[in-house]
Amino acid sequence: MLTTPRDPLFTIASIDAAQTHPLRAAILLNGDLNACELAGDHAPTTLHVGVRDPSGIVAVASLCEETRDDDPARPAWRLRGMAVHPDVRGMGFGRVLVQVCLRHAEANGAALVWCTAREVAYRFYEKLGFTADGALVTMPGRTDTAFHVMRRYVGRMASASRDGSNPLK
Repeated sequence: MLTTPRDPLFTIASIDAAQTHPLRAAILLNGDLNACELAGDHAPTTLHVGVRDPSGIVAVASLCEETRDDDPARPAWRLRGMAVHPDVRGMGFGRVLVQVCLRHAEANGAALVWCTAREVAYRFYEKLGFTADGALVTMPGRTDTAFHVMRRYVGRMASASRDGSNPLK
């Protein structure tokens, strides 16, 4: 296939949950396609977004409404299943997908977006304004990997966390 300067090399778009599975399996789950289905994947409000190049989908992220147990009154969304193919790492696709998810969450009333980050992804999320809650945790079925629970406030909560005001007044 011959491309011209007008042909897009990459596109970013909403995708179906099933389209996230091959990359999730390869990058996050040691190739286990059976473990790719995540809670919330098929909820009507869940967003799945991907970056596609001529070879297929090369980066994915999912965002679902999921309240934090430690903060049930605050509207929260969870970023999860984020994976970027090694051939395109460092090109900014992960950052763009997180930004798309943050905007979507904020537009849908979220005050908080949270995620669980593997050690190798901790700095990535930190650079995007997420902060760690504290101790590392393990997850059911993933006891071989420790995760940081990270959060980022959005909307009025983000402004308040920067300037110290109380957005609930």
